[in-house]
Amino acid sequence: MRKKETQKISELLKQFTQESAYERKLLENRLIGNWGRVLGPGVASSTRNLFIANRTLFVAVDSSVMRHELLMIRSQIVTALNKSVGGDIIDQIIFK
Repeated sequence: MRKKETQKISELLKQFTQESAYERKLLENRLIGNWGRVLGPGVASSTRNLFIANRTLFVAVDSSVMRHELLMIRSQIVTALNKSVGGDIIDQIIFK
């Protein structure tokens, strides 16, 4: 016997992730993955150890000059990264 209200698996997975805590973690991982695309390969090659904790993105920067340049445009980076994943995932960035 077949149920009348069948759904696609993709719709069920989307519904499951939205209703659980997994959606936020997926968006955090997507945001970290977008780092190099949003900021370019030059910045991506000079940064490492990106992780998110308490809505803060932590980034290790190899060059003090690069760190200073990134600090000057920190708010634009936050906006661009959040926009790249379509959600408000991070509030601030700390460069180490």
